[in-house]
Amino acid sequence: MKRLMIFSGILAAVALGLAAWLVLDQPKPNPEQEWRPTPLIPKDAAIDELTMVYEGKTIKFVYQEQYDSYAILADGKDYIPDKISVDRFINAVLLLKRKKLIALDPPDLTIYALKPPALTLTVKFDGEPEPLELEIGKENYTHDAIFAKIKGKPTVFLIPMDIGAFIGLEPKAFRTRSLFYSLPMDVASIEIKIDDPGLKANLPEALDPKLVVQKSVEGEAPNWMIVSPISERAVFQKVNSFFNQIQITNAVDILDPKPEELAGLGLAPPRATVTLTMFTGRQEKISFGRQENGTVYATNSARPEVLVIPISSMVNILLFSGRLESPISERREIVPAQVLVEYPREGLPTMQLDLLPDRHSFAIAGAAGKVVLLSRVRRIMKLLRENKAVFIRHQEPYNREQYGLSRPRMHFRVLEGDTVPVDVAFGNTATINDTLITYVEDLRRKCVIGIMGDVMSQIPYGEREFTTVPKARQEQ
Repeated sequence: MKRLMIFSGILAAVALGLAAWLVLDQPKPNPEQEWRPTPLIPKDAAIDELTMVYEGKTIKFVYQEQYDSYAILADGKDYIPDKISVDRFINAVLLLKRKKLIALDPPDLTIYALKPPALTLTVKFDGEPEPLELEIGKENYTHDAIFAKIKGKPTVFLIPMDIGAFIGLEPKAFRTRSLFYSLPMDVASIEIKIDDPGLKANLPEALDPKLVVQKSVEGEAPNWMIVSPISERAVFQKVNSFFNQIQITNAVDILDPKPEELAGLGLAPPRATVTLTMFTGRQEKISFGRQENGTVYATNSARPEVLVIPISSMVNILLFSGRLESPISERREIVPAQVLVEYPREGLPTMQLDLLPDRHSFAIAGAAGKVVLLSRVRRIMKLLRENKAVFIRHQEPYNREQYGLSRPRMHFRVLEGDTVPVDVAFGNTATINDTLITYVEDLRRKCVIGIMGDVMSQIPYGEREFTTVPKARQEQ
């Protein structure tokens, strides 16, 4: 029994020694072999604050929960962010990961542009006490990744190339370039005023001295009215187009001039202004200044910066009127009771057309037995209503002789009961910017409209053409 116990003890000692030998003889772990690609940003992490430092400049992005966006802090100022640019940057940060190990403890960080780093990125997370501090260098030699390291740690690794697009960007790359900061639904009135005589001369189509359009809300439907310098219901689609133009206008550059430099940019005083008054009484005043190289300097009173925008955007905004480019504002079918047709230029006989009881034709006063089909009159009204048109002059005074309207080719007046829904004079045909138009004066609204095409060749002219029965297809 004693021998058995001794033998067992010897076996146990041998087994223990063998186990110790096996453990001690194992190769030491190789950190490079054990290294694996891992995300730098925790999954579902919420970034509270993000700071970029490069070349001595600092840009900070701070999340504002009430706006669900990031405010930009730089140069001791806060700026309105461009949501698309900032979101693109935040997404690039969220996708950061260690792609590939380069060196555990390289002797020289300068070869990776990590001493000093090209960019230092500090990310603070919601609910996390310790931020991530990432030092970012240059692109690798295959230009598909960027060298990086955690601040205070020696290991160099590669990160995705996406973040490289933001290295060296100025703060204005992340600032909004919008001209308008409010919501169209909050606007109660629009006022457009052109003060500079030179600009006014170049935009003769604009309403003068100033356009004022006001909105009232009846139930849920907005109702826009032009109240100055004319009184007329505004077309809702035109107002929408105006706001679309302001909202899509983006600056090609942003300037931060000193107050004394505004005069040199034509902004003190401005050449033209657009004042948008909210229902709360707050105003946004958009001012336009000097033109230069196809652009114009502009400001919004809500912010101090100067925006450089295309001249075409300014022109489209200033030419807004809210008016329908047609002598016929009624969308319903008009049934004329009487029509007067005159020919001042050629001196053809005046025609007075009286609707007959059949309500499909007119009798010509003083011409017994001759009738004019209602469809002939409707042909003219259809053209006036549907042909594409532009405003030439919104209001008097204007040079009628210039447009062939001092002695028009034809005067067309429609009576419906006690109202005159159509009263127009047809003038000359001209080519403007390679487009053929006919000048038409709306005698009710006292304005000149350019209707596309040679209108006089498309409508009946003279008693003979009015009384000739056309083919059915031509009447469609």
